[in-house]
Order: sequence, then C-alpha cells, then structure tokens
Amino acid sequence: MRLHALLIVRDEADIVAQCLRDAAGWCDHIYVYDTGSTDGSWDLVQDLAVELKQIVPYKREEVWFQDGLRGAIFERYRSRASDGDWFVRLDADEFYPVPPKRFIEERVRSGESVVHNQPYEFKLTCEEVEAYSSDASILADRQRPIQERRRFLIPLRYSEPRLFRYRRSMCWLPNRPWPFNSGFTARERIPVQHYPHRDPIQMRRRFHLRNIMRRDMRIENPTAIAHWDFTNWRDEVVKSSDKRLVFWQPGAPLPPFHWSDHLAPVWKRSLQWALYRTCVRALDATRPTFPPQFAPTPLPMDTIRELNNYPELSA
Repeated sequence: MRLHALLIVRDEADIVAQCLRDAAGWCDHIYVYDTGSTDGSWDLVQDLAVELKQIVPYKREEVWFQDGLRGAIFERYRSRASDGDWFVRLDADEFYPVPPKRFIEERVRSGESVVHNQPYEFKLTCEEVEAYSSDASILADRQRPIQERRRFLIPLRYSEPRLFRYRRSMCWLPNRPWPFNSGFTARERIPVQHYPHRDPIQMRRRFHLRNIMRRDMRIENPTAIAHWDFTNWRDEVVKSSDKRLVFWQPGAPLPPFHWSDHLAPVWKRSLQWALYRTCVRALDATRPTFPPQFAPTPLPMDTIRELNNYPELSA
C-alpha cells in the first residue's frame, strides 16, 4: 500500500516547507500544484523536491482555484498508483498527527475505503496578536514550528473526505471535488490539525488575496467560494477566554471525539456496502472519462497585476 498526496498551494511560504517535511514522513508521493504564488512558495517546493524525493512539483500557473483541480493532478499521476493504494487530500496549513498509513492499518475496517477528517482548527488569539511588537518579531517567531506558536484550538463537528482507496476504474472530473463512487465511508475520522490563521502578516495577506479572488470569482459563479466571505482579518481573531477554545500542549494527544455526522443513515449505508462490494466497477464504466482538452481557467491580467502588487498592509 502506497500513499499519494494531492496538494494545491497559493502563497503559503510561511508554512509549506513544514507541511511538506511532515508529510514526507508518511507519504510516498506528494504532487504539488501551485496556482500562482507570489511569495516564494513555488521556489520552496522546488528546492525541497531536490532534498525529499517524495515531493513531485506538478506545475505553477496563474489560474482560478477550485477543488476540482485535484482531479487534474490525479489524472496526471494516477498511472503511478495501483489498486489498493490510497490518495490523500493535503492542504498546506494542515498536519496529520496520526500518520495516515498507520490510521488505515489500525482503524479502518475491512470494506471501508473513504476516510473523513476530524478537524481541530487552531486559532490566533487577541493576546497573541498584542504580544507581537512588530512585523520583525512575527518573522522571528516563524522560526519555530507552528505547533509551538499556536496552542488554542476549536474541535469542529464539520467533516469532509480526506483519504480514498484507489481503483483503476474510478473517474474524477475536473468540476468535482472528489471522484465518482469514491468509496464506503469509514466510521472513524482521522484527526487533522488545521492552522488557517497563523500570525497577523499571514492573515493580512490571506484576506487580501481571498477578497480579490472572491470579488472576481463571484462575477463568474456567485456561489463558488462562499466560505471565502472575509472582510477584516481581525474578525477571525478570538480571545483566549473564549469558551469554545481548548488549550493544547505540543506532544499531548488531541482531545478525542467520536462524532458520526459524516455517516449516512443505517439503511443507506447498508445499500452503499452492497454497492461497493458487488458492482462499483460496473458503475465506474458508466461515468465519463477525464476530458483530454481540460485546462484551468486563467486569471485575468488585471487580477494578476493586483495580486502581484500586494501591498504591505498595516495591522
């Protein structure tokens, strides 16, 4: 069994190296697609690929982000996979405290072939923001691992697929976030540490980027990125006294949860179980193949210029 990770990157230079080094400890191949970074992320990926052979830089191009782009990476590299391998959705601001290979071997039951995440979202607090005296102090603090810098988390009930077992007949179109008939959902969720808000410099840049992308993408598709509805980065900063927060010590186990919101009703799971055991490959044969002419939508030149001329915003 080998693991293949699909990673889409855009302006994650403060964390992408740590993410890739961590993933290289449990993953056999990490395929990286950069959608137009201007902060040096792509250079870091290429440099690390020389050191860590698991990293495979796919390409960098200035295109609209969409989850379905992972389908394009999948189509490009699926010939490297064999039946029984697993693909992993990897984000540059996420870490797997339980290595996925070990999780699959120890906690995925026979017949289960899709694993959802149990997200632990780490937050930046008002007190942590106030402790920074300048942008220089933030840059100095970045020399430490993110797990040492951000200690407050919120466990989320929301869950989404993160791993699926590969079969040669499966189909993944570029307008879909996940393959058709991707698999029978595992009961256990894999823990994922998520660090979307790391420090004021990163948050200023993130909100600047996403507000531009949100504005322009809504012209094309008003519902495409509703989860990017950001205005001011400070709206996402919380007080350490917030009752939702759990303080976490690096090296300590994450608080366990056994939510089952990601599971279908029993009657539906029974049907899915029968489907995946008997005729899923026949169903795969009815799906369309990946369009050979597919090309991601390029960013307009005006948007590229605006993004490339990112201002150093004041806090």
